[in-house]
Amino acid sequence: TLESREIPCALICTGAFVHTAEVMAENMGLASYPFVVIDHPIGRLGPERLAERVVQAVPEVKRLLTQAL
Repeated sequence: TLESREIPCALICTGAFVHTAEVMAENMGLASYPFVVIDHPIGRLGPERLAERVVQAVPEVKRLLTQAL
């Protein structure tokens, strides 16, 4: 929805949800929609460990957000 308004987006999901993300993208007609995969799980991580996952994702998020520029 945001991308249809020309607002760049980057989907981030954990490895456990890759299949779900692929199926949802395909159902929306975006079979090759790119997304960033980080280590699973994140739900019970403390702030420091969650920050590690953010650091893990940043380079790929940056690439996705700037690839169309």
